[in-house]
Amino acid sequence: MLRQSRRETLALATISECSSSGSSVTVLSNVPKVHIFPWTFQELNYHTLGNMDHKCSICKAKMWLDERKSNSSIKSPVFMTCCANSKVLLPPLQELPPFLNVLLTRTNTQSHLFHQNIRLYNSALAFTSIGAKIDHSVTSTRSIYTFRIYGEMYHNIGTLLPDHESCP
Repeated sequence: MLRQSRRETLALATISECSSSGSSVTVLSNVPKVHIFPWTFQELNYHTLGNMDHKCSICKAKMWLDERKSNSSIKSPVFMTCCANSKVLLPPLQELPPFLNVLLTRTNTQSHLFHQNIRLYNSALAFTSIGAKIDHSVTSTRSIYTFRIYGEMYHNIGTLLPDHESCP
């Protein structure tokens, strides 16, 4: 159980109403500190990873500079999380099915609408669950996390549309 002072710091900000030239404006005061864990009392400072403008010299994957191996230099960074220094080799990409190729590369009305709504499609399909038998022999390495399954894989998703006469 958190002590009283900790609960107070996690409380919502005090909201007061102001009126300026007939319009109502909400002002937040006494905004609490942001906490990583309940037992810490330090403020979180803004942090950015910068641009993803570095490339692995082996597999050419785009990387952030902070993802480099800790003992590599800034001028010639070595990255391990992409190809584990050429220990992991990916086969060339297969050609896309024609329907996807049209959506992703051509400039027609259907392609334009797809690009406008691609985040919505991703969000709608993101909350799915899978069922599979996991091969744990490859998950205990110190390199890239590998998720390998065997047998059948089940992809469970609910309906994308609400029931008849129901609110979404």
